[in-house]
Amino acid sequence: MVAFGHTAAGTIVGVITYQYLGSGDLTTGLLAAGITGVASHYIGDSMPHGHFFKSSEFRDKILLILAVDVIVPVIFLLGTAFYTQKSYIEILYIIFGISGAQLPDVLDSLIKLGVIKSNKFFDNEMRFHHWTHWHGTGDKALMFSFGDIWQILLFVLAVLVLIKS
Repeated sequence: MVAFGHTAAGTIVGVITYQYLGSGDLTTGLLAAGITGVASHYIGDSMPHGHFFKSSEFRDKILLILAVDVIVPVIFLLGTAFYTQKSYIEILYIIFGISGAQLPDVLDSLIKLGVIKSNKFFDNEMRFHHWTHWHGTGDKALMFSFGDIWQILLFVLAVLVLIKS
């Protein structure tokens, strides 16, 4: 999925986790939101989806993608959460859901950029992460197209969940 799809899934995860666990132990609830967010990443990546750029274009387009595909959607969804007067605890759940949903791609990006060194754990995670992209990885990954309407609808659903919950 593109980052805004993962952000949307993480938002939904955060809201639902808060609804079920928000009255309990905060640490347990936030861990559940983060872990479920990570699971949502792999589930979302296992569905056929397009990307905005090929793997070989990563270094050239990372700042643009970071700004448009990550930062703007996160600010928009968190802004919607503030606007709809979610409690600061629920917003924490949403932040943990989004963070978990973004974590596999963040790890991959930091390794590709040489910010963190790969190790056995990261190698295994990356192998599993890329395996979930059974429909293509690297420069063979599908490009974003009309078939990705479901990613846009997931974002709309996240907005509706924030407004209606």
